[in-house]
Amino acid sequence: MRFTTSQDLRESRLLRHLLLFFFVQGVFFQALSIFFENTRWGWVPQEIKNKILGNEEFFLRPMSVEDLVTALHTEIFLYLFLQTMLLLVFLRTRASDAQKSLACVWVLFSLFLNELSPLLIRYVSENFVFAKIISFWALNLGLIVLTTANIAFLLRKKNA
Repeated sequence: MRFTTSQDLRESRLLRHLLLFFFVQGVFFQALSIFFENTRWGWVPQEIKNKILGNEEFFLRPMSVEDLVTALHTEIFLYLFLQTMLLLVFLRTRASDAQKSLACVWVLFSLFLNELSPLLIRYVSENFVFAKIISFWALNLGLIVLTTANIAFLLRKKNA
């Protein structure tokens, strides 16, 4: 438990390797989530609208609130876990306080909007489809940047 008293996570070789392995798995999770986003919602606004709002022309029913919550439930947990780990390690790097604050706000806000936008599309306005697309890519960009920064930090020697 020595690593809990030290600011530098690189002091424990075992913890460093564990975190590196976790972040590499996080890269695979992100790649799969990008692929899964296409199959679940689609990439273009009309595909997303068809999935959520339905389309009589194609005999697609609108998603119920139960279907939407079921679709979002697991995703919320997985993204929250990954972003929490990424942010906790990033907060211990040598990044400036402004960069740390920006990373926290960027990832937390984009995740919140990404998960809320399907409900907003269904029950408020179909124009929130653009918020869904932008927030998804903003979230994944933020996670990729954090993952890269954390891996670089963990691979760097302690005195570097």
